[in-house]
Amino acid sequence: MKCEYHKNLESSHICADCGVSICRDCAVDDNGKTICLECAKKKGLPIIKNISYENNTNSYNSNNHYTDNHNRTNYQSSNVNYYGGRAPKKYSTFWSIIFSFLPGGGHMYLGLMKRGLQFMLLFFGTIALSGLIYSADFLIFFAVVVWFYSFFDCIHMRKRLEHGENVDEDLIFPIDTKNLNAKHLGMAFIILGGLVLLNELFDQLVYIANRMNIYSESVKVTIRLIRESIFPVVLIIIGFFLLKRTKNNVND
Repeated sequence: MKCEYHKNLESSHICADCGVSICRDCAVDDNGKTICLECAKKKGLPIIKNISYENNTNSYNSNNHYTDNHNRTNYQSSNVNYYGGRAPKKYSTFWSIIFSFLPGGGHMYLGLMKRGLQFMLLFFGTIALSGLIYSADFLIFFAVVVWFYSFFDCIHMRKRLEHGENVDEDLIFPIDTKNLNAKHLGMAFIILGGLVLLNELFDQLVYIANRMNIYSESVKVTIRLIRESIFPVVLIIIGFFLLKRTKNNVND
């Protein structure tokens, strides 16, 4: 029987979707089943031609000491075009969208655990900081941006995984506990804890001033000014530290 698309070639496969007879050059692997090029194009599968069979055939022609069994094994393992990276997998569109409403949840459903964890930390960490630290309300805007980015990134990643493409799990920073710098992590906890402690301290100062009837307008303005200046000052100090460190690395 001849190939439906190459009349001069014998067919070696039957398309699992449309049922036409196809040759080796027209066969595409679709997650374990063989389909024709036309059906693969309709599904939007990126086709990467597997040339190992052609190489094996050339080697066989020039080296006749290949055994028939060896040649047959090579043919069976490489007579289909593959697309690729990782093995393609079908995911539920409904559940991937439902889980993606929670930043990072959709990525975890797709098996991208590191990427999902980073989105969750960014989103909920930003909301927590905006509530714990005075004058950090602007961080809510950043949380909204993270939510939208996470939602559409999850949809995009699902399509890439279903096409068998390789997906990098790392988003902003690679999570590697072996190379985690304990010094910098400790500094981050100290700064965060200090900001939360100062926030609580100012709340107590306001309470004490009210109880002692000394909470005048001047005292109120002074406390509010100091309180609203702490977080921006900390950000400025961290910025100068990073610039200085970058400059030292360039000089070295």
